[in-house]
Amino acid sequence: MEAADRTSFERFIDERWASAVSVCHDEQMHIFDACFVKRGEESFWFEAKNWPESWPAGESAAGLTTVFEFGVDGKCVKFEAQVRSIELKQGDGGTSVAVVCCAEPAEVSVLQRRANFRTPVPPGAPLAIVVWKVPPHWVLRDKPKPSVQLKVDMIDLSTGGMCLNILPHRVGPESVAKDDRIRIEMKFEDSEAILDATVVYRGESAADASVRVGLAFRKLENNIEGRRGLFLVNRAIGAMQRLSIQEATKESAAA
Repeated sequence: MEAADRTSFERFIDERWASAVSVCHDEQMHIFDACFVKRGEESFWFEAKNWPESWPAGESAAGLTTVFEFGVDGKCVKFEAQVRSIELKQGDGGTSVAVVCCAEPAEVSVLQRRANFRTPVPPGAPLAIVVWKVPPHWVLRDKPKPSVQLKVDMIDLSTGGMCLNILPHRVGPESVAKDDRIRIEMKFEDSEAILDATVVYRGESAADASVRVGLAFRKLENNIEGRRGLFLVNRAIGAMQRLSIQEATKESAAA
């Protein structure tokens, strides 16, 4: 591993970054939410929730291949590592948590990406959000009352923000202005995260009294919760892009 890659790799582990980890077992690919734990001599550990208890454990799991992928500083980081051993333990709610020891990767790939690239969110996508306008100094982990929730449709999503259509509701579009702070609870498949955003654009009111707004995420890499949110956003963007490709393929076949 090159010196620059090693410095980055050690930072990811020491700061306990969140990552998506893909594991191939019985000729099937499984994806987990993971968090790095610590480094060792030419090795590192990560934790993954909802790990199948039927999978090999201990040193009998040696040889499984793991692929890590996550976003950092506007780039996509990806590397592959071999499992050395797996320890299973019980997590919150009785879920199975795996503490996995892996050999240090041979190389770490860091790819530039366009943070402003936006992917459309089609109707029926496995992506849901709940949105509130909150005061500037709101503690993000505190959940606001349902009575002040905004009613929205998500138009598109990027690693830098999202576009929403705010619909008339108890707290309607008239209450949202540029520079307002927005709290977002996002759920994609079986994962959830809280996102902190600012209104950077507000359109004119449409015929149905709805208003389109553009949101910019606040710096997501600054803490564990933010990195978890960035990881979830990256996963969701990938899924939306795959849906778009599938739809385009269907339309081409039908033409």
